[in-house]
Amino acid sequence: MIISCKENVDKSLVKLNNENNIGQNKILFFEFPDTVAVSKVIKGKLRYNTSLKNSNFDERYIFLHIMTNQEKEDVPLDEMIKIDGRLVYEDTIGNGWFPFEAVFTKSGKSTLHSVVEDIIVLDNQVKGNKVEMTSTETIIAKDVHVQEPNTRN
Repeated sequence: MIISCKENVDKSLVKLNNENNIGQNKILFFEFPDTVAVSKVIKGKLRYNTSLKNSNFDERYIFLHIMTNQEKEDVPLDEMIKIDGRLVYEDTIGNGWFPFEAVFTKSGKSTLHSVVEDIIVLDNQVKGNKVEMTSTETIIAKDVHVQEPNTRN
């Protein structure tokens, strides 16, 4: 038995500046420092809006993809999955909270690139051998200043 999938993808972009503004009501909370040290594990938090207008779905999977680099250009998910060093977190509880970690390897201006991938398998949408699902990708970029660690004791 072969089952294929019909997928609709909606993509949006959220730019976070140093005032930490949250955009488009998809990202409810984002916390990550503006200045970090090279090679130090930095913790952050993100809360994704999990409310839906339509509750007719069988399953839902929400992932947070994280990577860092010195490029300012936004990195969509289809490009991010090709890059080594990407971290992936799953919302296993279903509340939209993502505690995450990131490490920057070079000093200077860098960017924390994130994509929230929200996959919904629609309820009662099996037609023949096809399952219908929707996917939403919210791209998040945060400018970060990376400095050499303080060596004073």
